[in-house]
Amino acid sequence: MTFSKDIHNRFKEQASWTYQVQELFFKSAHLIPQSNVLEVGCGTGAFLQSLSSIGKVNLYGIDIQPDLLTAAQTNTISSQIACADANSLPFEDNLFDAVLCHYFLLWIKNIDRVLGEMYRVLKPGGMMAALAEPDYGSQINYPSEFSILGEKQRESLIRQGANPDFGRQLPTALARSGCSDISFGIMGAFQQVSYNSEQIKSEQQLISSDIHNEISEEALISLLKQDTLCRVENTRVHFIPTFYAWGKK
Repeated sequence: MTFSKDIHNRFKEQASWTYQVQELFFKSAHLIPQSNVLEVGCGTGAFLQSLSSIGKVNLYGIDIQPDLLTAAQTNTISSQIACADANSLPFEDNLFDAVLCHYFLLWIKNIDRVLGEMYRVLKPGGMMAALAEPDYGSQINYPSEFSILGEKQRESLIRQGANPDFGRQLPTALARSGCSDISFGIMGAFQQVSYNSEQIKSEQQLISSDIHNEISEEALISLLKQDTLCRVENTRVHFIPTFYAWGKK
């Protein structure tokens, strides 16, 4: 993935979706201004920006993609950023009060290795969290004519190397890493039925980028036009269960 303004804006939008979960995590982890918090897979720094607005803690971020980190260093001047591989974190044991990630683990091949590294650098009594992992296999598309969009998007993610159904596996993965006192939930249970042209545009752009090779251009344009019409008429439901979970070391 290479940096673009669209990617950063997408990451910012994702961070806005999980703001309440971020607040809940800060309270659950009892974070204070002296706390050291690491985000694994920080990308352009959009999520670190969001975290910095919730509480004054010492924020750190790592990512393996240098071009995204260049943006992160600009966007998160109060955070310490490093280029590193999540499979081998460049930190000593028992260093951080909280270690977390966001829309990240679905892209990871060796989940146990990465979570093991996150657990290793976590202080005893600290909290490890994944604050957003979607489950595309459980999504709801209504009316049913839109189900093909979800099916094709899921197939596309698999071809890109992702595990689109990882959300449901998250609590078990944390338990395997050694975490105890695990809590988890699903975001998005409350949604407002309203027409938001910018939000619709953003969602449709993401779907289009994922499935443009999976369906004919004519069929895609037709479905997206119908999608917009249904949203205007408040008859469209699209829900992707997105899990969050955390546990203690």
